[in-house]
Amino acid sequence: MTRMRRLIFNSLFCLVLVLVPAVSYSCKPSEPTPTVPAVGTLTAYYATESFDAPMGYPIKKGQLICDSNDPLNRIVEGDANNYKYEGDDGGELYSYMIPKSKVEKKTFTMSQLRYTDVGDRAMFVSEKGRKACIFWSKANGHQYFNWDGSEENLPAQDMLNECYVLSAEIGTEETVLFEEQLCERRGCIELYWENRFAMGSTDPNYCRYREGKIGFIEENWCNAEGWEESKSAWNDKGELLVDQWQIADIADYISIAYIADLNALYIDGDLYYKK
Repeated sequence: MTRMRRLIFNSLFCLVLVLVPAVSYSCKPSEPTPTVPAVGTLTAYYATESFDAPMGYPIKKGQLICDSNDPLNRIVEGDANNYKYEGDDGGELYSYMIPKSKVEKKTFTMSQLRYTDVGDRAMFVSEKGRKACIFWSKANGHQYFNWDGSEENLPAQDMLNECYVLSAEIGTEETVLFEEQLCERRGCIELYWENRFAMGSTDPNYCRYREGKIGFIEENWCNAEGWEESKSAWNDKGELLVDQWQIADIADYISIAYIADLNALYIDGDLYYKK
């Protein structure tokens, strides 16, 4: 399948995904953009020392506390000596102060990731040795079903027969595998969205409000029952190995961005450099 046919194919897939309970897609096929456009600024806050957060969980030195891609929580200025961490998880508002002396603030420019920079497969490796791969995939005879596997999702089956996939080793301490199908729009792999959790609010005082788009991937699909979750659902050829079911529970999500000036993926606070 040619690159242009792949782009048109995935663009149709993006329109269909609005029918399932997941992040909505809206895509238009066109030629790839000639340059790598910036999307916005990513701000990340890391602990410079270990401490116990007021919410009752420990923060370790070097750990990401929060970044501006988080759809539910954020860090803002508190006063001269403190940042304020605030959030709204399930309608329960909370906030607490963190001394600025215990926090390192880093900023990155988020850029679009063009499919021409990925090709059929691109590998990124973090300083911790964890790998994140974006690759072109084929359904390989496997199918997409509803949440319990009882009914085939024919539109998704048609649209996901070939698509890009992210497979990434992530985790604060223990390494876990995060995999999800990706969409293309105007020659770029979709990593950035309006924060749907803000429910359309434009009030900058609302803790879920985000100016512009955030780098965010939410799980839409999981492996059928019986598949070992630590094992990739695709082989080295990009062929799917197990049927996919729609996510029924609260979906996992990651913070993600392509940092063009470093040629790296940012995932949940870690940088994965392209090899």
